[in-house]
Amino acid sequence: MNTFKIGDIVQVTESTGLLSNFGIINYIEGDNADVVFISDNGKAFGSKIISTKYLYFSADDHFAKSVLSKYKTINKKSEAGYSVAHVAGLDLDRRAIGLCCNKTGRIVPMFIGGTEFIFIINKLSKEKFERPLPWNLLSSIIEKLNGKLNKVSIDEIIEGVYTATLFLSDNETGKRFELDARASDAVALALDNDLPIFIGNSIVSAMGGNQ
Repeated sequence: MNTFKIGDIVQVTESTGLLSNFGIINYIEGDNADVVFISDNGKAFGSKIISTKYLYFSADDHFAKSVLSKYKTINKKSEAGYSVAHVAGLDLDRRAIGLCCNKTGRIVPMFIGGTEFIFIINKLSKEKFERPLPWNLLSSIIEKLNGKLNKVSIDEIIEGVYTATLFLSDNETGKRFELDARASDAVALALDNDLPIFIGNSIVSAMGGNQ
């Protein structure tokens, strides 16, 4: 019987309907593991709690290590006081979203503006607007300028307001940039670019409630 630990790169059997995606174990409790799914280029694109009986170590060890290396490079900030989170709920009446910490399952509420809220709803439901909204436009500008948005993070709460950071790079020079951003914009851009959302553990501890 396989013994898994946090940080192992695994594949998921087709029994779960996930077509043998690669994933990294983010958290383990009993016979269940929280698996963050990653693409060949190291980008995370979702997570799911799965029974370990559906997991197995990758047969292609060299490829698995390559994917793991890319993932760690992109997501190294998670090792310094941050955890991966995803949008897990919507409150239509109060225009709020819930950011669920993948590791702990705690939900951090975030109240956002009307336009951002509509954009996030449409991204989650896979619907498209006829014309680009600001976050689509910004994503396109970054791409056209040969740049790349690598990740976003929700960092602190200052006077009741969440702060966030966008992490970008220049594809030609490799130079990296960090831009201060509103948390709602960071979440919208993460969803538009299929990127994980990193959230400060201090925020999860202070604001997070149970599911």
